[in-house]
Amino acid sequence: MEDYVSAIVASLAFVLSILNFFHSRRSLFVDTISKQRVDWITNIRVTVREFIYAYIDGDDANDLLKKKYAVELWLNSKSTEHAKLLGLLDQCMMGDKNQKEANIQALIEETQHLLNLNWGKMKNEAKYKSKT
Repeated sequence: MEDYVSAIVASLAFVLSILNFFHSRRSLFVDTISKQRVDWITNIRVTVREFIYAYIDGDDANDLLKKKYAVELWLNSKSTEHAKLLGLLDQCMMGDKNQKEANIQALIEETQHLLNLNWGKMKNEAKYKSKT
């Protein structure tokens, strides 16, 4: 009888260890992704800000182009979520100087929208993590 109890306890401990392993692995994955999203959000915010400042200051076309490319490196040209922001960057580069304020406002709004989408993804991942 004592052997059966020991076997059951050992089996239960083994199963719980496996479940804990998978839960920990999932939590680590979600934590890593969330940290990467926070870093991405920070980098997008900084590079777009630098582009806007250069655009406002009337930096020469080469400097503005470098800052535009810096923003583009953080975005996916094939993503529909990023397409509008990429289009607005191009519009700023080729746009009418009289439209500067409208271009800046549109760029800010689209950046905020994109960052909000990613913030929502992080919240959903955190909810999923807490359920597992």
